[in-house]
Amino acid sequence: MFEEVRFWLGTGVDGLRLDAITTLADDPGLRDNPPRHVDQHDLQPITWQEWIYTRDQPRTLEVLGQLRSLINQYDDRYLIGEVADVDLITVSAKYTRTGKHLHSCYNFSLTQSTFSASFLKAVIEKTEAVLGTGWTTWAMSNHDNMRVVSRFGRSADLQGNNRALAKVLMAAVLSLRGGACVYQGEELGLTEAEIDFADLRDPWGIEFWPDFKGRDGCRTPMPWSSQLPNAGFSTAKPWLPVPKQEEDPDSVLQTFRRFVAWRKQHPALVVGDLAMVASTNPLLAFERYWEGERLLCVFNFSNREVSQPVSSDWRSIDGHGFDATLEGHQLFLSPFGAWFGQQS
Repeated sequence: MFEEVRFWLGTGVDGLRLDAITTLADDPGLRDNPPRHVDQHDLQPITWQEWIYTRDQPRTLEVLGQLRSLINQYDDRYLIGEVADVDLITVSAKYTRTGKHLHSCYNFSLTQSTFSASFLKAVIEKTEAVLGTGWTTWAMSNHDNMRVVSRFGRSADLQGNNRALAKVLMAAVLSLRGGACVYQGEELGLTEAEIDFADLRDPWGIEFWPDFKGRDGCRTPMPWSSQLPNAGFSTAKPWLPVPKQEEDPDSVLQTFRRFVAWRKQHPALVVGDLAMVASTNPLLAFERYWEGERLLCVFNFSNREVSQPVSSDWRSIDGHGFDATLEGHQLFLSPFGAWFGQQS
Protein backbone atom coordinates (compact mmCIF):
# COMPACT_ATOMS: atom_id res chain seq x y z
CA MET A 1 0.00 0.00 0.00
CA PHE A 2 2.78 2.42 0.86
CA GLU A 3 4.42 1.86 -2.52
CA GLU A 4 1.16 2.81 -4.21
CA VAL A 5 1.03 5.97 -2.10
CA ARG A 6 4.59 6.86 -3.05
CA PHE A 7 3.75 6.37 -6.72
CA TRP A 8 0.82 8.78 -6.63
CA LEU A 9 2.61 11.33 -4.51
CA GLY A 10 5.41 11.17 -7.04
CA THR A 11 3.00 12.10 -9.81
CA GLY A 12 2.15 15.28 -7.93
CA VAL A 13 -1.29 14.57 -6.46
CA ASP A 14 -2.24 16.97 -3.66
CA GLY A 15 -3.37 14.22 -1.33
CA LEU A 16 -5.40 11.07 -0.84
CA ARG A 17 -9.00 10.38 0.06
CA LEU A 18 -9.03 7.15 2.08
CA ASP A 19 -12.24 5.20 1.68
CA ALA A 20 -13.77 3.34 4.67
CA ILE A 21 -10.62 3.94 6.68
CA THR A 22 -12.11 2.41 9.83
CA THR A 23 -11.87 -0.99 8.10
CA LEU A 24 -8.14 -0.67 7.49
CA ALA A 25 -7.31 -3.35 10.08
CA ASP A 26 -9.15 -6.43 11.36
CA ASP A 27 -9.12 -8.12 14.72
CA PRO A 28 -5.82 -10.10 15.01
CA GLY A 29 -7.79 -13.18 16.01
CA LEU A 30 -10.22 -12.78 13.10
CA ARG A 31 -13.16 -13.19 15.47
CA ASP A 32 -16.69 -13.00 14.07
CA ASN A 33 -18.83 -10.00 14.86
CA PRO A 34 -21.79 -10.84 17.12
CA PRO A 35 -25.29 -10.55 15.63
CA ARG A 36 -27.32 -7.40 16.14
CA HIS A 37 -31.02 -7.51 16.92
CA VAL A 38 -32.64 -5.50 14.14
CA ASP A 39 -36.10 -4.91 12.77
CA GLN A 40 -37.19 -7.80 10.57
CA HIS A 41 -37.87 -5.34 7.75
CA ASP A 42 -34.30 -3.99 7.74
CA LEU A 43 -33.12 -4.45 4.15
CA GLN A 44 -29.42 -3.93 4.81
CA PRO A 45 -27.76 -7.24 5.73
CA ILE A 46 -24.56 -5.40 6.61
CA THR A 47 -26.36 -3.89 9.62
CA TRP A 48 -27.29 -7.29 11.04
CA GLN A 49 -24.06 -7.46 13.05
CA GLU A 50 -22.25 -5.46 15.72
CA TRP A 51 -19.03 -4.18 14.13
CA ILE A 52 -16.84 -4.90 17.13
CA TYR A 53 -13.97 -6.69 15.41
CA THR A 54 -14.01 -5.11 11.94
CA ARG A 55 -14.09 -1.35 12.62
CA ASP A 56 -11.57 1.02 14.21
CA GLN A 57 -9.15 -1.62 15.46
CA PRO A 58 -6.06 -0.52 17.46
CA ARG A 59 -3.69 -1.20 14.56
CA THR A 60 -5.62 1.30 12.39
CA LEU A 61 -4.12 4.24 14.25
CA GLU A 62 -0.65 2.70 14.00
CA VAL A 63 -0.89 2.33 10.22
CA LEU A 64 -2.30 5.84 9.82
CA GLY A 65 0.70 7.15 11.75
CA GLN A 66 3.04 5.40 9.33
CA LEU A 67 1.10 6.80 6.40
CA ARG A 68 1.27 10.33 7.81
CA SER A 69 5.06 10.00 8.24
CA LEU A 70 5.27 9.09 4.55
CA ILE A 71 3.03 11.99 3.50
CA ASN A 72 5.12 14.43 5.55
CA GLN A 73 8.10 13.68 3.32
CA TYR A 74 6.31 15.62 0.57
CA ASP A 75 5.43 19.31 0.61
CA ASP A 76 1.88 20.43 1.30
CA ARG A 77 0.01 17.12 0.90
CA TYR A 78 -3.25 16.11 2.54
CA LEU A 79 -4.89 12.97 3.95
CA ILE A 80 -8.65 12.82 4.45
CA GLY A 81 -10.43 9.72 5.66
CA GLU A 82 -13.95 8.37 5.34
CA VAL A 83 -15.12 7.26 8.77
CA ALA A 84 -18.18 4.99 8.86
CA ASP A 85 -20.03 2.51 11.07
CA VAL A 86 -18.64 4.05 14.28
CA ASP A 87 -19.24 7.15 16.39
CA LEU A 88 -18.27 9.51 13.57
CA ILE A 89 -17.31 12.53 15.63
CA THR A 90 -15.40 10.71 18.37
CA VAL A 91 -13.38 8.56 15.98
CA SER A 92 -12.70 11.51 13.67
CA ALA A 93 -11.29 13.41 16.64
CA LYS A 94 -9.03 10.47 17.54
CA TYR A 95 -7.72 10.27 13.97
CA THR A 96 -7.00 14.01 13.55
CA ARG A 97 -6.38 15.90 16.80
CA THR A 98 -2.78 14.78 17.42
CA GLY A 99 -1.46 15.98 14.07
CA LYS A 100 0.22 12.58 13.65
CA HIS A 101 -2.42 10.72 11.64
CA LEU A 102 -5.01 12.14 9.23
CA HIS A 103 -5.36 15.82 8.42
CA SER A 104 -9.15 15.50 8.42
CA CYS A 105 -12.09 13.09 8.38
CA TYR A 106 -15.47 13.42 6.74
CA ASN A 107 -18.27 14.29 9.14
CA PHE A 108 -21.34 12.49 7.79
CA SER A 109 -23.54 13.36 10.77
CA LEU A 110 -25.58 15.59 8.45
CA THR A 111 -26.45 12.80 6.01
CA GLN A 112 -29.33 11.81 8.30
CA SER A 113 -32.87 11.59 6.92
CA THR A 114 -34.29 14.49 8.97
CA PHE A 115 -32.97 17.93 9.76
CA SER A 116 -33.66 20.95 11.96
CA ALA A 117 -31.72 23.85 13.42
CA SER A 118 -31.69 22.16 16.83
CA PHE A 119 -30.34 18.95 15.30
CA LEU A 120 -27.51 20.83 13.57
CA LYS A 121 -26.79 22.74 16.79
CA ALA A 122 -26.43 19.47 18.71
CA VAL A 123 -24.04 18.05 16.09
CA ILE A 124 -21.91 21.21 16.14
CA GLU A 125 -21.77 21.25 19.93
CA LYS A 126 -20.67 17.61 20.10
CA THR A 127 -18.10 18.17 17.38
CA GLU A 128 -16.65 21.21 19.12
CA ALA A 129 -16.57 19.44 22.48
CA VAL A 130 -14.75 16.36 21.17
CA LEU A 131 -12.66 17.55 18.23
CA GLY A 132 -10.23 19.80 20.08
CA THR A 133 -7.42 20.73 17.72
CA GLY A 134 -8.59 18.17 15.15
CA TRP A 135 -10.18 19.09 11.86
CA THR A 136 -13.43 17.80 10.43
CA THR A 137 -14.80 18.02 6.91
CA TRP A 138 -18.54 18.55 6.80
CA ALA A 139 -20.72 16.84 4.23
CA MET A 140 -24.50 16.89 3.75
CA SER A 141 -24.54 14.62 0.69
CA ASN A 142 -22.58 11.79 -0.84
CA HIS A 143 -22.97 8.92 -3.29
CA ASP A 144 -24.73 6.69 -0.76
CA ASN A 145 -27.54 8.99 0.38
CA MET A 146 -30.57 10.70 -1.12
CA ARG A 147 -29.67 14.21 -2.29
CA VAL A 148 -29.89 16.67 0.58
CA VAL A 149 -32.59 18.94 -0.87
CA SER A 150 -34.95 16.00 -1.37
CA ARG A 151 -33.98 14.40 1.94
CA PHE A 152 -34.38 17.41 4.21
CA GLY A 153 -37.15 18.84 2.03
CA ARG A 154 -39.50 16.12 3.26
CA SER A 155 -39.89 18.07 6.51
CA ALA A 156 -42.96 20.34 6.51
CA ASP A 157 -40.89 23.31 7.73
CA LEU A 158 -38.47 22.97 4.82
CA GLN A 159 -40.89 22.55 1.93
CA GLY A 160 -41.97 25.05 -0.68
CA ASN A 161 -38.73 26.34 -2.21
CA ASN A 162 -36.04 23.80 -3.07
CA ARG A 163 -33.76 26.42 -4.58
CA ALA A 164 -33.78 28.59 -1.45
CA LEU A 165 -33.31 25.53 0.77
CA ALA A 166 -30.29 24.42 -1.26
CA LYS A 167 -28.75 27.88 -0.90
CA VAL A 168 -29.11 28.19 2.87
CA LEU A 169 -27.84 24.64 3.45
CA MET A 170 -24.83 25.38 1.27
CA ALA A 171 -24.09 28.62 3.14
CA ALA A 172 -24.41 26.90 6.51
CA VAL A 173 -22.06 24.02 5.76
CA LEU A 174 -19.49 26.46 4.34
CA SER A 175 -19.68 28.57 7.50
CA LEU A 176 -18.96 25.83 10.05
CA ARG A 177 -15.52 25.27 11.56
CA GLY A 178 -13.77 22.76 9.37
CA GLY A 179 -13.60 21.91 5.72
CA ALA A 180 -16.61 21.29 3.51
CA CYS A 181 -17.17 18.60 0.91
CA VAL A 182 -19.67 19.61 -1.75
CA TYR A 183 -20.99 16.53 -3.52
CA GLN A 184 -21.33 16.78 -7.31
CA GLY A 185 -24.60 18.47 -8.21
CA GLU A 186 -25.06 19.93 -4.73
CA GLU A 187 -23.75 23.27 -6.04
CA LEU A 188 -26.58 23.11 -8.59
CA GLY A 189 -29.25 22.33 -6.01
CA LEU A 190 -30.05 19.03 -7.71
CA THR A 191 -32.85 16.97 -6.23
CA GLU A 192 -33.03 13.17 -6.10
CA ALA A 193 -33.63 11.78 -9.58
CA GLU A 194 -36.48 9.37 -10.21
CA ILE A 195 -34.97 6.36 -11.95
CA ASP A 196 -37.09 3.72 -13.67
CA PHE A 197 -36.36 0.15 -12.66
CA ALA A 198 -35.15 -0.65 -16.18
CA ASP A 199 -32.48 2.06 -15.85
CA LEU A 200 -31.12 1.03 -12.44
CA ARG A 201 -27.43 0.21 -12.12
CA ASP A 202 -27.08 -0.11 -8.36
CA PRO A 203 -27.21 -3.86 -7.45
CA TRP A 204 -28.58 -2.96 -4.05
CA GLY A 205 -31.53 -1.12 -5.57
CA ILE A 206 -32.18 -3.85 -8.12
CA GLU A 207 -32.25 -6.48 -5.37
CA PHE A 208 -34.61 -4.65 -3.00
CA TRP A 209 -36.86 -2.74 -5.41
CA PRO A 210 -39.38 -1.23 -4.77
CA ASP A 211 -38.91 -1.12 -0.96
CA PHE A 212 -35.48 0.38 -1.51
CA LYS A 213 -34.71 2.01 -4.84
CA GLY A 214 -30.98 2.06 -4.40
CA ARG A 215 -28.54 4.93 -4.73
CA ASP A 216 -28.75 5.71 -8.44
CA GLY A 217 -31.00 8.69 -7.77
CA CYS A 218 -28.05 10.62 -6.31
CA ARG A 219 -25.50 9.25 -8.78
CA THR A 220 -26.80 10.67 -12.04
CA PRO A 221 -24.26 12.35 -14.37
CA MET A 222 -23.56 16.06 -13.99
CA PRO A 223 -25.62 18.37 -16.22
CA TRP A 224 -23.61 21.07 -18.01
CA SER A 225 -26.01 22.76 -20.42
CA SER A 226 -29.77 22.74 -20.81
CA GLN A 227 -29.34 23.42 -24.54
CA LEU A 228 -27.48 20.22 -25.44
CA PRO A 229 -28.48 16.55 -25.65
CA ASN A 230 -27.94 14.69 -22.37
CA ALA A 231 -27.45 18.13 -20.77
CA GLY A 232 -24.01 18.37 -22.36
CA PHE A 233 -22.58 15.48 -20.35
CA SER A 234 -22.02 13.24 -23.36
CA THR A 235 -23.01 12.85 -26.98
CA ALA A 236 -23.67 9.18 -26.21
CA LYS A 237 -26.36 7.89 -23.89
CA PRO A 238 -24.93 7.93 -20.34
CA TRP A 239 -25.29 4.99 -17.96
CA LEU A 240 -28.01 6.93 -16.06
CA PRO A 241 -30.37 9.72 -17.13
CA VAL A 242 -28.96 13.25 -16.80
CA PRO A 243 -31.08 15.65 -14.69
CA LYS A 244 -32.05 19.02 -16.17
CA GLN A 245 -30.60 22.26 -14.82
CA GLU A 246 -32.05 25.68 -15.59
CA GLU A 247 -29.72 28.50 -16.61
CA ASP A 248 -30.60 31.37 -14.28
CA PRO A 249 -28.52 34.25 -12.83
CA ASP A 250 -30.22 33.56 -9.48
CA SER A 251 -29.44 29.85 -9.63
CA VAL A 252 -27.94 27.86 -6.78
CA LEU A 253 -24.71 27.65 -8.80
CA GLN A 254 -24.37 31.43 -9.02
CA THR A 255 -25.05 31.76 -5.29
CA PHE A 256 -22.50 29.03 -4.58
CA ARG A 257 -19.82 30.79 -6.64
CA ARG A 258 -20.55 34.14 -4.97
CA PHE A 259 -20.53 32.70 -1.47
CA VAL A 260 -17.31 30.72 -1.91
CA ALA A 261 -15.53 33.82 -3.23
CA TRP A 262 -16.86 35.89 -0.33
CA ARG A 263 -15.86 33.22 2.21
CA LYS A 264 -12.26 33.34 1.02
CA GLN A 265 -12.14 37.02 2.04
CA HIS A 266 -12.87 36.17 5.67
CA PRO A 267 -10.20 34.11 7.47
CA ALA A 268 -12.56 33.70 10.43
CA LEU A 269 -14.78 31.52 8.24
CA VAL A 270 -11.90 29.57 6.73
CA VAL A 271 -9.74 28.75 9.76
CA GLY A 272 -11.36 30.50 12.73
CA ASP A 273 -12.83 29.15 15.96
CA LEU A 274 -16.56 28.78 16.59
CA ALA A 275 -18.82 29.73 19.49
CA MET A 276 -22.54 28.99 19.61
CA VAL A 277 -24.99 31.85 20.17
CA ALA A 278 -28.37 31.44 21.88
CA SER A 279 -31.15 30.76 19.38
CA THR A 280 -34.24 28.58 19.05
CA ASN A 281 -35.72 26.54 16.22
CA PRO A 282 -35.80 27.24 13.32
CA LEU A 283 -32.85 29.60 13.82
CA LEU A 284 -29.21 28.68 14.21
CA ALA A 285 -26.63 31.26 15.28
CA PHE A 286 -22.93 31.09 15.99
CA GLU A 287 -19.83 33.27 15.93
CA ARG A 288 -16.64 32.64 13.97
CA TYR A 289 -13.53 34.48 15.07
CA TRP A 290 -9.87 34.66 14.14
CA GLU A 291 -7.08 37.20 14.80
CA GLY A 292 -9.26 40.24 15.36
CA GLU A 293 -12.05 39.33 12.92
CA ARG A 294 -15.35 38.29 14.51
CA LEU A 295 -18.43 37.31 12.49
CA LEU A 296 -21.96 36.45 13.59
CA CYS A 297 -23.71 33.91 11.35
CA VAL A 298 -27.49 33.41 11.57
CA PHE A 299 -29.54 30.94 9.48
CA ASN A 300 -33.27 30.44 9.11
CA PHE A 301 -34.01 26.77 8.45
CA SER A 302 -37.70 27.21 7.75
CA ASN A 303 -40.18 28.35 5.12
CA ARG A 304 -41.46 31.28 7.22
CA GLU A 305 -40.07 34.65 8.27
CA VAL A 306 -38.46 34.69 11.72
CA SER A 307 -36.55 37.17 13.89
CA GLN A 308 -33.58 37.06 16.23
CA PRO A 309 -32.39 39.68 18.77
CA VAL A 310 -28.91 41.02 18.05
CA SER A 311 -26.76 43.18 20.32
CA SER A 312 -25.86 46.70 19.26
CA ASP A 313 -22.21 46.01 18.46
CA TRP A 314 -23.02 44.04 15.29
CA ARG A 315 -23.45 45.56 11.83
CA SER A 316 -24.57 43.89 8.62
CA ILE A 317 -22.01 42.92 6.01
CA ASP A 318 -22.83 42.06 2.41
CA GLY A 319 -21.31 40.35 -0.59
CA HIS A 320 -22.46 36.85 0.38
CA GLY A 321 -25.69 36.86 -1.64
CA PHE A 322 -28.30 36.64 1.17
CA ASP A 323 -30.79 39.28 2.29
CA ALA A 324 -31.98 40.06 5.82
CA THR A 325 -33.10 43.19 7.67
CA LEU A 326 -31.53 44.52 10.86
CA GLU A 327 -33.81 47.04 12.61
CA GLY A 328 -32.29 48.32 15.81
CA HIS A 329 -31.50 45.24 17.86
CA GLN A 330 -33.82 42.91 15.95
CA LEU A 331 -32.86 40.84 12.95
CA PHE A 332 -35.56 39.73 10.49
CA LEU A 333 -34.81 36.81 8.19
CA SER A 334 -36.87 35.77 5.20
CA PRO A 335 -37.74 32.10 4.64
CA PHE A 336 -34.51 30.10 4.17
CA GLY A 337 -32.60 33.31 4.83
CA ALA A 338 -29.14 33.94 6.23
CA TRP A 339 -27.43 36.95 7.76
CA PHE A 340 -23.80 37.76 8.51
CA GLY A 341 -22.66 40.51 10.82
CA GLN A 342 -19.35 41.98 11.83
CA GLN A 343 -18.52 43.68 15.10
CA SER A 344 -18.49 47.46 14.86
